[in-house]
Amino acid sequence: MKKLTSILTAVILFSFFYSSIAQTKIEFKEVANMKSDRFGMGYTSDGEQIFAVGGGIGFDPFLSNSIESFDPKSGEWKILSKGLGRKRYCNAEHIPLNNKIYIFNGESMGSGFRAYSKRVEIFDVKTKQLTTLENNPYPVKSAGSVVYNNKIYVFGGQHINGVSDKFFEFDPLTNEWKSLTPMPKSKQTCGKVVGDLLYVIGGYDGAQMLKSVDVYDFKKNSWERIAELPKRVSAHALAVNGNDIWIIGAYDDNDYLACFNTVTKVTTEFENNMKGRRHAGAYVLNNVLYIFGGSKNSYNSSAMFSAEALDLVKINNN
Repeated sequence: MKKLTSILTAVILFSFFYSSIAQTKIEFKEVANMKSDRFGMGYTSDGEQIFAVGGGIGFDPFLSNSIESFDPKSGEWKILSKGLGRKRYCNAEHIPLNNKIYIFNGESMGSGFRAYSKRVEIFDVKTKQLTTLENNPYPVKSAGSVVYNNKIYVFGGQHINGVSDKFFEFDPLTNEWKSLTPMPKSKQTCGKVVGDLLYVIGGYDGAQMLKSVDVYDFKKNSWERIAELPKRVSAHALAVNGNDIWIIGAYDDNDYLACFNTVTKVTTEFENNMKGRRHAGAYVLNNVLYIFGGSKNSYNSSAMFSAEALDLVKINNN
């Protein structure tokens, strides 16, 4: 009887887990194409428009020097600057306190594109002017970055010496960097903040893609592994909406779309009609998930102009 009970319990738990990731079909709608094809870009928002910064492009010199923005009200993209240092796999974060975008990391022209710069470029959203600092303590590509309490946090990434577990805080008021408790594992990765927690999802450790969900508690200054995804992902984009973190694209599955709920710690996967992409940008504004740019494969020529939108209110009501 005990053996039968254990088997039934296992079956119930198995069924519950897989029902939580059962696929549901959802529909994206196309919006205006970007002005430039790009992948591996930095992306951020000031709460009114979305910014795409730098990235790889499909033509010589294969690296973008532009910043463009998307206005959901007009439905249009526009180029804001072409004065950026050319780079891909970079980071960009908007600071509300001074209405500036901080652009850092990424790889630029060098031997096999492996040139990393200490430069931090600062774009003033109001004046459209660029200024620079030269103080990035450990420049990498394919790192994660977030904003919390008007400070920027940068984690992981790839350097010429391999993947990194380093974790830094940057204060835009003082322009100073501070080293924090390293991540549990070195990796290329990305993450999002919900409440006082940073969720770092998936990535690549130099040998394999990852399905881990690691959480950093800003109050406790500590890391914890809290969950695993149903699939290993890297080269994915993330976008946050309330307690949900959307996962868009993957290196080996351009059509991958899933949502990780930070309360239940359950991942739901979705069948979808989006144009498959990896190394894309993504952001949620006013309950609409926008995805843009990216690439189809490892060739620069597969860089994409495409942008699409998903009404999350309709998803939540279904």
